[in-house]
Amino acid sequence: MYKLLLIDDDLKLIQNIRHYLGDKDYFCHLATDAKSGLRILENQLPDLIILDHTMASETGLQLLKKIRSLQYDTPIIFLSGTDNIEHICKALTEGADDYVTKPFSMQELRARIDKLLVRPPISKGHIEFIQDLQLDQNTLELKRGRTRLPLRKREFELIYYLSKYNNSAVSRSQILSNVWGRQRTFLAEQ
Repeated sequence: MYKLLLIDDDLKLIQNIRHYLGDKDYFCHLATDAKSGLRILENQLPDLIILDHTMASETGLQLLKKIRSLQYDTPIIFLSGTDNIEHICKALTEGADDYVTKPFSMQELRARIDKLLVRPPISKGHIEFIQDLQLDQNTLELKRGRTRLPLRKREFELIYYLSKYNNSAVSRSQILSNVWGRQRTFLAEQ
């Protein structure tokens, strides 16, 4: 089950989105302002954020900049009541992964969410991106948001190998053959 963070000061709208997506195997955290949205992001590390442009205390664009400056690579879908091309380009330039104009179809929103959540890892030199996770091949670290986890070489290789099979089953023999380089049982390896 994927965790989503919905940040919009229109509580009824995000409750409707949660109700629709909750039936589709998503768990949604709700925030009606930028401050609580940022707090949920830091504590829950959602898989995707849906962010409204217009909020009372801070604009969605300001929050988007803050999220990206804190090094969170979580996919973000920007919601806005305007289809102004400058607005759209600004949001995408500042780090939004997608832009949806209100009013919108729940089916379309779900399709865009699904597309972002199942996209293949993006490679940028020595860093591999898997949704909001980063695998650094030079330091053998796994990073999510501001949290870094040093890995052993074999742990890194295992996570890297499994990332290539996003949402697919991988057999024990495939793992042993491709990560350990030989056919063996796990008990014999320990």
